Amino acid sequence: TGGPDLAGFHGADLVIEAVFEEIATKRRVIAELEQVLRPEAVIASNTSALPIAEIAREARSPERIVGMHFFSPVHKMPLIEIVRPAGAAADAVATAVAAATLLGKTPIVVSDGPGFYTTRVLSTMIGEAFTMLEEGDSIEAIDRAMTAFGWPVGPLQLVDEVGLEVAGHAGETVAKARGLTPPPIVNKLVAEGFKGKHKGGGFYRYDGRRRTPNPRVRELLGAPTHPAAGDIAERLTLAFVNEAARCLDEGVLRSPAEGDLGAVLGLGFPPFLGGPFRYADAQRQRIVTALERLGASRGDRLAPSESLRSRKPFFSL
Repeated sequence: TGGPDLAGFHGADLVIEAVFEEIATKRRVIAELEQVLRPEAVIASNTSALPIAEIAREARSPERIVGMHFFSPVHKMPLIEIVRPAGAAADAVATAVAAATLLGKTPIVVSDGPGFYTTRVLSTMIGEAFTMLEEGDSIEAIDRAMTAFGWPVGPLQLVDEVGLEVAGHAGETVAKARGLTPPPIVNKLVAEGFKGKHKGGGFYRYDGRRRTPNPRVRELLGAPTHPAAGDIAERLTLAFVNEAARCLDEGVLRSPAEGDLGAVLGLGFPPFLGGPFRYADAQRQRIVTALERLGASRGDRLAPSESLRSRKPFFSL
């Protein structure tokens, strides 16, 4: 550490801040760091969703600020998502990549924006799971379908593990950037004191190692809004694949290979599928047809992306 006055960081080439996910707090810490760091030093913000350009907007040297998104648990997860805001110095990004490699991690470099790549695609899939709850699918059915498909954990159990406040904030950031209104169930649960596995329970209630669905969820949701239909795992996985393709279309991702790497190493995308882009290449016609059907019946958010609709392969054989 740099000590209580941060002076110990004076000679550092790179400092990673990991304070609370709030822009004002991160700006304050960065301002304090800039008072003691050398001009050529790099500051990396560890955040899962906050745009780096916004964090750096009031900085003295915004070109020296990048994102380094670590995944939890940090000692086990092999990925670091390096976030490159517009105007970032090339050597600042290179320093972050080198640091990630020295830490024994696999880095991917993505462009700045709400949720970057990994949080954006994961939050999109989780948001779709919330919508399916509203439609009438059960907590257990959703999570069971996803683990049977090959995901390491179901989306609702994952929200409990991460914490409802953290997951809800990330989901709102991503949804609002796309002009969508996030389902209100998370905020309703938080308001009643359900904040996650270790904070009063969430979508599940916990008694030691025993986990049971929280009956309050269905009470808060009310009557189903839409007849549940179709394959749960297919719909949620295709929502993920579709958003990954949008990230490539918009330049958030530099390549489909990095998109596959980030999804498998950082988010638990079923590795036997190769990643969202390999999966899309292998099942292109079926995926596009399924998304067209879902877009027509469940909303434009599920309509296939431009690159999926083009039917051109992401990878050249």
